Amino acid sequence: PPRSTLFPYTTLFRSEQFDSDITIDRHPRSLLGISQESIHFLTINGRSLSSAGLYLEEFAILAQKLGMTDAINLDGGASSTLIVNGKRLNSPRFSFYRGARFFSAPIPGRERKIPNAILAFLL
Repeated sequence: PPRSTLFPYTTLFRSEQFDSDITIDRHPRSLLGISQESIHFLTINGRSLSSAGLYLEEFAILAQKLGMTDAINLDGGASSTLIVNGKRLNSPRFSFYRGARFFSAPIPGRERKIPNAILAFLL
């Protein structure tokens, strides 16, 4: 995999067939990762004044600092909602263009309707 001076960590995220827009800017992020002790679900908010999101490289470095040995970048943004014990823990936002202007707004009081999910149950 390609290396850069900012991102020498090739064991976590390998460049496969990403659209360029998810790799060059800060975006909301979600991942599924594993460490020796556990499985991790991680969601990062973005596109707001309180959370700009992360570059993909920053996300990989964070995963390593949290002890993950392998991780996969999942769809972020408004389709990423982290719910634990019935409580939503992140603040997904939707983005849209009006004319030539870009807007980002919270999803009011509900989760975005999506056709798939990754679920984990503790027994």
